[in-house]
Amino acid sequence: METKINFKSYDGTKLVGIYRAPESVSLKGIFLLIHGIPSEKDEWGFYKDMAIELELNGYASFRFDFRCNGESAGGDIINLTISELVNDIEAAYCKLLSMAKKSLPFYVIGTSCGGGVTIKWINSFNRKVNHVFL
Repeated sequence: METKINFKSYDGTKLVGIYRAPESVSLKGIFLLIHGIPSEKDEWGFYKDMAIELELNGYASFRFDFRCNGESAGGDIINLTISELVNDIEAAYCKLLSMAKKSLPFYVIGTSCGGGVTIKWINSFNRKVNHVFL
């Protein structure tokens, strides 16, 4: 099942994501999918396809648009900062944990710029992640 989610970053910027989870099986874990710049939550179809495969294998996923990308607000991408991206990831992380069990294994996939910012986010917020794929 796929659900579009509207949420906000810490400075109030409107962000948009998609939560996908199997309905008929118990979850094995959760994935946060972090796209590159300038892309969007589907990462040109890569993350959309991955979310479907994860669901078929018993995993939930949440992919979202960074500010200035896709359906999220935020203005011109030329003014985007690393700090804003890190805060957007933290907001997505908190939103994901509010929808899924916190006790499940937690995985992060980050591509391109999203990969580098993922490492910055983990270190800045001291988040426990079972595996990171860059």
